[in-house]
Amino acid sequence: MNKDTRNCYPSMTKIKDLTQLSERFINDSIKRLEAAGLVKITRRTGTSNLYYFPPETDNFEMFTNDFLDMKLPPKVKEYYMKIQNSLYDKDQEIAVTHYSDVELAQLTGLSIPTVKKYNKILQDGGYMTSAITNYKDEAGLAIREMSFDMQKLGQFGL
Repeated sequence: MNKDTRNCYPSMTKIKDLTQLSERFINDSIKRLEAAGLVKITRRTGTSNLYYFPPETDNFEMFTNDFLDMKLPPKVKEYYMKIQNSLYDKDQEIAVTHYSDVELAQLTGLSIPTVKKYNKILQDGGYMTSAITNYKDEAGLAIREMSFDMQKLGQFGL
């Protein structure tokens, strides 16, 4: 985005290449942003769309090039991008969530086995740890805490 005009005009191919995200995820995200008034789109024929980001977008969830360039599978990056808003202490080196796999599946629209698979990939890569806490939920079950290494994810200090 040009910092003065607040415009940009990347092609879908460019966005996909930079993010390694699916075209469907990108289009769905753009539609949600447009519906929320966080991006204004001038649709252009024969060339890329023109995107304008109003000042309200200064508080967007940011993703660094370090994160986008990571050697994680694109679908795992997409999953992390979907859950990042559910993390707290994101401005610290470690960000945390207490969401269950069921809640994360509902949040992301993925199946529970897929959420478990992506969490394992993040855990095996050292990006996330998971531990049972001494706290209980309303049903009396122990609450799991998932901690994400924001520095390793390239998200610390945004």
